Amino acid sequence: MKPKNKSKSTRLSPAAQKARKVEKQSSDSAKTISSLMSRSRAALEEGDLQTAHDLAFRTCSLLPNDSPNVHPLELLGEIQIELGEFERARECFLEAVRRREGVAAETFELGEEGKFLWLGQLSTEEDAEKWYLKGVEMLQHILERTREEEHRRRIREKVCDVYCSIVELFLTDLWFYYSFSSQLIVV
Repeated sequence: MKPKNKSKSTRLSPAAQKARKVEKQSSDSAKTISSLMSRSRAALEEGDLQTAHDLAFRTCSLLPNDSPNVHPLELLGEIQIELGEFERARECFLEAVRRREGVAAETFELGEEGKFLWLGQLSTEEDAEKWYLKGVEMLQHILERTREEEHRRRIREKVCDVYCSIVELFLTDLWFYYSFSSQLIVV
C-alpha cells in the first residue's frame, strides 16, 4: 500500500498553518466589512435609516479595537446624526479620532477630515473651533501632497467652507465670549 501524499496544509508547520488561517480570516473579515459598508451606505442613501444603522453597527463590531480603519465608525456617526442621536454620533467620531492618533500626516486621504468637521458641528464655542481647525490642518496636509489641479481646487473649496463655518461660529457662539469675557467680574 502506497502512503498518501501530504496535502499542502500538512506540509506546513503548525505555526505556518495558524498564520495562514489567521490571514484567510482577516481577508474574509475585510471582504465582509467592505460588503456591509456598501450595503449600509446604500440603505442610508435610500433613507432606510434603521437598516443602515444595523449594518453599520455590525460592521463596527467586526473591527478590532486597535484597527486604524475608521470608515465604519464615521459612517455609523453620520447615521446617528440622521437618527438625531447626537451624543452617540459624537462618541463615534471621537473614537475615530482616537484610532487615527499617531498616524503620519503623509498617509491622510481626502475624506479623513470629515470626523473633525462633524465634531466641529456637534460642539460649541472653543471646542468647535478646535475641531474645525484640526479639519483645516488635515486638509492642508492633503493639499501639500496633491498634484492634480482638479483635486487641489476641491480641497481649497473645502478649506474655504470650513473657514466660513469658523466665521459663523464666531458670529454666534464665540462673539460673547471674546467680546465680554474680559469685562465680566466674577463675585
